[in-house]
Amino acid sequence: KLSEERESSANDKPGGGQNPNPDPNPGTGDCPPPPAAGHLKVKINEILAQNTAGLADETGKFPPWIELHNNSDDEVNLGGVPLSDELGKPAKWTIPCIPEAKVPPRGFLVIFADGDLADEQDLHASFTLPAKAFVQLILNKGSDLFFFDTGRIGVDQSAGCFPDGGAAISPLAQPTPGGANTEPARPPEQ
Repeated sequence: KLSEERESSANDKPGGGQNPNPDPNPGTGDCPPPPAAGHLKVKINEILAQNTAGLADETGKFPPWIELHNNSDDEVNLGGVPLSDELGKPAKWTIPCIPEAKVPPRGFLVIFADGDLADEQDLHASFTLPAKAFVQLILNKGSDLFFFDTGRIGVDQSAGCFPDGGAAISPLAQPTPGGANTEPARPPEQ
């Protein structure tokens, strides 16, 4: 409803005329355009595909989640930046232009990956993270890629980079949504 109001008010000029340059992305507000692929200093840092008792969303449910890490010394506005789980559709979902999309220096942003699109202004991606499957995540049309087999992690176990923003992805000792990642999990003793 909010985007309908913005769209109609953006297209109406005083005096009843139509705006010759309507906003092509209603609801994006004052977000800057996303940087070119490869120029975003934010990394996909951690995922959790089978969330049963960890981080709850605003409704009290426990959906899968994706954590992004701002690996720079500057605030980054991720509003308008695409995130996808399909290489062939790198702009499958767009982070909404909301205050929460501004990530402080060395900060984190958690996005729920449950396909819940009830409110376009929530941080809920249009796709889900499957359990026991190969996951491919694409941020900003290729600025960062995250590939991992969620069959390697159990219920309420996350996988991510250690240290934060690093290149190596492995199961982590414990989930840390919105915070610095823990060390990689130790392999089970045989």
